[in-house]
Amino acid sequence: MTQTTLQSTAQSLHVDSDTDFVTTRSVDSPEIHKIGKRWYVGLLEDLPPPKRVQQSWGKTYLNIVVKRLGDITHPSYLHVPSDKAITEPVLCMAGKPDDMDTALEYLPRLSNSPRLVKLKPTVWIYCSGRRCGKKVKKEIPLVLQPFLDSFPERVEFHTSRYGPRPASNPWSPHSSDRIRSGHEISFAIGYPLLPDSVWPAVARFTVGSKNIYSTIGGPIYVGREVFGLTTAHGLVSYLQKISEQMDTLEEESLASDSDSETSSVLSCAGSYQDEGGDNLLESECEEAGLPKTLAYLGHGTSTGDYSLKEPAPITSDFALINLQSCHHPIHPITEGITPKDKLYPGEVHIASASTRLPLIGYLLESISFIIISGEVMHTRKIQISSAARK
Repeated sequence: MTQTTLQSTAQSLHVDSDTDFVTTRSVDSPEIHKIGKRWYVGLLEDLPPPKRVQQSWGKTYLNIVVKRLGDITHPSYLHVPSDKAITEPVLCMAGKPDDMDTALEYLPRLSNSPRLVKLKPTVWIYCSGRRCGKKVKKEIPLVLQPFLDSFPERVEFHTSRYGPRPASNPWSPHSSDRIRSGHEISFAIGYPLLPDSVWPAVARFTVGSKNIYSTIGGPIYVGREVFGLTTAHGLVSYLQKISEQMDTLEEESLASDSDSETSSVLSCAGSYQDEGGDNLLESECEEAGLPKTLAYLGHGTSTGDYSLKEPAPITSDFALINLQSCHHPIHPITEGITPKDKLYPGEVHIASASTRLPLIGYLLESISFIIISGEVMHTRKIQISSAARK
């Protein structure tokens, strides 16, 4: 068989194997991305699962899975830190090159022939921790079995540890900071050194000697006041971690009455990486007052009390930064809040402190669910182009 004939045969098999339920793509296709060493997953906008599978999933089984994931990751059931109890269920097209039909397995490999992967509808659940993943892999198929078997070809089920995570890492290798009040926390804004641009800016919380970064996309109006909007999860998670360590330290001290326990407890935290630090080195840094209003996962304050004992909506993740004393030009980007039912799918621009130009993405139509320690966060996905996908 000539090389030209073999190439034609491979292309023919690629086309003929495409069905409504199962499809094949080259591993280099821009419609898929690689996860781990062998798995390939279709981008939701470019290669969605069949409509009938989506409808069955969204109408009944997604809510069942989300509720069960909430039970599995609840602190009373899964005794792990919150960053190890994050899950996200996704219905997608996924597969491995090893799953190709027998005919392709015996097809001689050509130096320039495409390597193909067969993709099937798959319930993929991302898990942030090993123990969480084991629980999900054991318990979710029990409630999902009718859905997996309800089509002529079985819907696949897969879990992985490539779970979603908040953009700021709350851990520190030197977490000896004893936070007793907001007076031990400072805040600054890092503005890009660009002649024609002030936003996005970098928000920097400093706790002791540790910096926690997030992004301020731009100013917004809240009534007659102007605020910057950023996330709160990095700071709140870090303060909670220190509080947990202090509680552990006090318990250990009461049990042993020994100073030797102190160093062992305080050195047990994981690694911490500042996000946004490289950008801040090229920024004009301006000290600012601590945000008085912030909330994350039910903990928050509206008065600047950083003991965070004030109840807040469980799905919140924001901090409002008062920009009234800001020395930089203020051009509000919005005067109101857009209801979620008014967020239409389509192209969006994403303000990022790590790039000079906005990132271009596509807002997907369906609602996504991220479950953190039993709490369900309703989100929307934005699909972006990235060389890191491969």
